[in-house]
Amino acid sequence: MTKILLSIILIISTLHPVWAKDIEVTVYSDDSYAPYSYKKGRHAAGIYTEIMEIIFSRMKGYRVSIVPVPWKRGLKLLEEGKGFALYPPYKYPEKRPYIELYSNPIINEKVVLVCRHGSLEKTRVNWPEDYEGLTIGLNRGFSLGGKKFWEAVHNGTINVEETENNKMNLMKLLKGRIDCYLNDHFSIMWTLNNMRKNNEVPTRVSDVIRYSTFVSNQQGYLGITGRDQGKFPFKKDFLAQFNKILQELKNDGTIDTIINNFLEENDAELILPAHPCTARQ
Repeated sequence: MTKILLSIILIISTLHPVWAKDIEVTVYSDDSYAPYSYKKGRHAAGIYTEIMEIIFSRMKGYRVSIVPVPWKRGLKLLEEGKGFALYPPYKYPEKRPYIELYSNPIINEKVVLVCRHGSLEKTRVNWPEDYEGLTIGLNRGFSLGGKKFWEAVHNGTINVEETENNKMNLMKLLKGRIDCYLNDHFSIMWTLNNMRKNNEVPTRVSDVIRYSTFVSNQQGYLGITGRDQGKFPFKKDFLAQFNKILQELKNDGTIDTIINNFLEENDAELILPAHPCTARQ
């Protein structure tokens, strides 16, 4: 009798994965990083989001919801182990030790520095030492600029002002409240374009601001918390499936198509002369 019961238990345990419900997972997204990741109405939108939706729809055993949140709040959720994953952080393991796992790189981005003309009257070739004394705008929670930049900020030779989103930073830049603004170049152009459509910027933006020579290549990832204390035991399987499907989308051209279609459909024209290092080929 005991052997029969053990056999039944063994059979049931073997079949359980077939019967088990999908694991419900919440992934957080930046709500203010257009055109890559932003909030449209009550829902997540953007280039990364379209990629994520395809990947999540093909993953087996998971039902994934995407929830847009302010970037700094998303990082805090991972830091406290309350949130499972967030996109699209850059890979800063020293600054964000609470992110245990990163996906493979999803999109290549180019970070640029846009400055007021007066701030670039002096030759500024070397980053960050040539920018001492200036105030640089950043989106809240962003860690752009590199190690030497943040050392200069810590030492007080460069000032940083954080604001919630692209638009608020660009308004401050156009009004002369900050000297430069550091962010991805397509994201800056996207926001300026929308501001122009709403008559929120000068007719000729290039008369007020322009690119500096600074450019930095970055990549966006899906970041997974390491502070969950076993709350998310499935994270390695989740990430393995994610990376496999991500590579498939890269190989078949889906990601390139999403990027190109998204920018064209949303009229992401440039309203500043193209930075020589960021011009699309």
